[in-house]
Amino acid sequence: MPVFDGTAILAVYKGLTAGTAADVFLPIPSGGKPVIFDKVTTTNASANLSTSTATIGVNTKAAAAGTAIVTAATGTNTGLTASSKYTDCTIAASADALTLSVADAPTTLNGAPNATAGVWIRVAGTPNVTATLDVYVAGRVLT
Repeated sequence: MPVFDGTAILAVYKGLTAGTAADVFLPIPSGGKPVIFDKVTTTNASANLSTSTATIGVNTKAAAAGTAIVTAATGTNTGLTASSKYTDCTIAASADALTLSVADAPTTLNGAPNATAGVWIRVAGTPNVTATLDVYVAGRVLT
């Protein structure tokens, strides 16, 4: 895995739609081992999001359920005024190493059976700007 700021990039979601409230699943290849989430970064916005009221949250279950990794209130992306800008979202106060469960993942992913655990990215709020952005999740898989 590529190393970023002392931690590995665990997964990347390219082209997240920031103009529609929804949940999307992001597989994290942890092999059933605990994960410490260190950083969630948004970047490469296709439009200026400085006036967007949308927020980005990351949780262990869909619909902002389970353990919050990034709470939607702190996942704002108003600093994304160009594709070269980035925002490091605030990691939730939990100091837990999280063991992700396949039971919380969709049974199919991209039309194929899914057996990989992961996290859910939630776009919430009232999106008023149609744009896409990329989400990078970095952390450590404990052995």
